[in-house]
Amino acid sequence: MTVPVAMECPAFGVGLAFSPLAARSAVRPTPPMRSPSAIQYLRAWTKKTNVVTREWAYVNTSGEPIKMTVTEEHITTVKGAFDATAGATGTIGSNFFGELGIEIGPAMHGEGTHTTSTNVKTEITIPGADGKYIYHRGTRRGSGRYERWSCGSHSCSRMGYKSGHSWNSNSIGSISRKKPSQDGLSATVKKRYS
Repeated sequence: MTVPVAMECPAFGVGLAFSPLAARSAVRPTPPMRSPSAIQYLRAWTKKTNVVTREWAYVNTSGEPIKMTVTEEHITTVKGAFDATAGATGTIGSNFFGELGIEIGPAMHGEGTHTTSTNVKTEITIPGADGKYIYHRGTRRGSGRYERWSCGSHSCSRMGYKSGHSWNSNSIGSISRKKPSQDGLSATVKKRYS
């Protein structure tokens, strides 16, 4: 199946390079003029967000550290899956998650995978200070879209595309409500309690 979308092919602007499945930019790129029947791959867009998958909060007012076995409450499951695809053949199909990992961060998991979707018991030590501590686990969710174009001497047509989303390694951490928010996942948790 093909998804032809004819368009004019001005030169690739802003000094951006163009190569099979390796062209990356902050905005949707425009295919450059190429010899007739040249097939090119390019990224249309990618996005990354920090997602909290489990979370639990405790208050210790004893003045002494306390060890506890607690239940991490499941909040969200993040999956690796394709959202839409049509005419996506060759590298654009087989290496989608690998290429997405280059854009988003460390190795993204493939189609059909997901973060743990159940509550989990774990042992923690709560500092001996007055205040609430929020413990959390999460991951980085990445999504993107890659397109396959055929460019002639005067115009280009989009022949296929594939979009999807995935996740990378789990992260664990804790924050205190009394301290400034951190970057990344910790900042996401902090916003839930602000």
